[in-house]
Amino acid sequence: MRDEVTELRARLVEIEAEGHSLTVEAAELSAKVRVAEIAQAEAEADAAELRQADAARRGKGRWARLRAAWREE
Repeated sequence: MRDEVTELRARLVEIEAEGHSLTVEAAELSAKVRVAEIAQAEAEADAAELRQADAARRGKGRWARLRAAWREE
C-alpha cells in the first residue's frame, strides 16, 4: 500500500508539472494572439488611411493629379 501511495504522489507531482507547463504554454500563445491582433488592427488602420488618401486623390481632377505628380507632391 505504501508503494502505491508513493507512486500516486509521484504521479501527482508529474501531473502538476505538466499542468504548469501547459499553463505557461497557454500564456505564451495568448500573448502571441494579442500581438497578432494588434498587428492586424494597425494594418487595418493603415489600409483605411491609404483608401482615404486614394479617395481624396481621385476626388481631384485629372489635371490637378497630373500637376501634383509633376511637382512630386
